[in-house]
Amino acid sequence: MKKVVWFFAILVILLILGYILLQSKLNKLEDDLHSYLINEKNYNEEDIASIKARFSKIPRFPVYIIFEDEPHVTYAYTDRNVGQWVQIGPSDIDIEKRSYKHVDRD
Repeated sequence: MKKVVWFFAILVILLILGYILLQSKLNKLEDDLHSYLINEKNYNEEDIASIKARFSKIPRFPVYIIFEDEPHVTYAYTDRNVGQWVQIGPSDIDIEKRSYKHVDRD
C-alpha cells in the first residue's frame, strides 16, 4: 500500500512541476514578444491590448496579440525556438480584402 501512495505522490509532484515549467515558458515568451514589439517594432505600451501565449501542436508555442486599435483581430507570432520572432498572421484569413494595420510585410 505504501508503494502505491508513494507512486501517486511522486506522480502528483511531477505533474505540478511540469505545469510550473510550462507556465514559466509561456510567461517568458509573452515577455520576450512584448520586448520585441516595444524595442524592435516601435510599438507603445498603449498600442498593445493583450498578449497571451499558448501550448499547441503547430507551432508549439504561438503567442497571440490583440492591439488596441484592432480589438477584433488577433495576430499570431512564433519565435521558432531560436528567438527570432515571426508573425504567422491575423486571425481573419481574408488578408486580400481587409486592410490590417499590424501585418508584417517584411
